[in-house]
Amino acid sequence: YMPETEEMNPYRKIALSPLNQLPENSEPGLTCHLYRGGLQSAAMAGEGKQELMETGTMTLPCIPKNAGKQDYSLVLEGYLCVPYPHEVLFKLGSTDGAILWLNDERILDLDEPHDYQEQTVCAVLQKGIYALRIQYTSFRHEGELKILQTNPAGEFEEMNPGTLFHTT
Repeated sequence: YMPETEEMNPYRKIALSPLNQLPENSEPGLTCHLYRGGLQSAAMAGEGKQELMETGTMTLPCIPKNAGKQDYSLVLEGYLCVPYPHEVLFKLGSTDGAILWLNDERILDLDEPHDYQEQTVCAVLQKGIYALRIQYTSFRHEGELKILQTNPAGEFEEMNPGTLFHTT
């Protein structure tokens, strides 16, 4: 047996406190706002400078099928329900620009145009609700977006749809 040390976990570690509670008018899934036109920075997605193509609900964070191959941006918003306190690794992978926010804190940042890249963070989460926001833009490359988290066994997998909610 070897106790876990900081050297064994090479990822940046952050600790976040949950929000008070899930809003009453919440439903499963994430709200997805799809915008026409790619941007130099994903941080500009959803900031009112683009034409809104569509708003809908998605079970999991991903690129909508009707987005096209490139030249679009999207913002996914909602809440992540954490059933018990634990450390979780979040992995964000994208071409061009993507940012993952929890409770208004930028926890993963792959902004600015680039070939496919991945970034991982270790989040210490308490039981409760966390505001979730993902900004993405396909500017120079064909769109590719991947958001994974570790399960209790420590294996990366898609986010659990039963833990994602949005307000109506």
